[in-house]
Amino acid sequence: MEASAKTDLFTEFHKHAAGPYDPNLRYKGPEDIAVRQKDWLLPSGNTHFEPGPKIEEALHHGPRYIDTELAEQLLEELRTLKDETLERWTTVHLAATEVLSTGHRVTPQDVIRHIESVPEWRPKLSRQAFTPAEIAHTLEGLRKLRLLRFEETSP
Repeated sequence: MEASAKTDLFTEFHKHAAGPYDPNLRYKGPEDIAVRQKDWLLPSGNTHFEPGPKIEEALHHGPRYIDTELAEQLLEELRTLKDETLERWTTVHLAATEVLSTGHRVTPQDVIRHIESVPEWRPKLSRQAFTPAEIAHTLEGLRKLRLLRFEETSP
């Protein structure tokens, strides 16, 4: 959602073996606010949430910061993806974003070269989920969901 809304709230992503992660998301950002400070959400396991007792307050504030219709569409699309697919999507997204920051258009080969350059990520390339075809498919999915602008990437 961050990439789609282009809010630039979270930019300190660490390159962990499982993909990019910004600990501020969980411990200093929206998750902490929504769960611990505002009672908008209740944890349901380690990675899922249920509406909290004050969810209506959050729903009132949301449209001021994000396109809630776009957020619903994005959540519907991402809800069906398995963990391995989400790992690929987040890794490819950050790699593509970093390639773009150098002024280059993004191709699957650019993403592969970038992943190879990150020691924590290099082993991913031996997995079926990170083949050139899967990376190309992921780039197309990111474009479709407006997480990467179409003109920023090339086939």
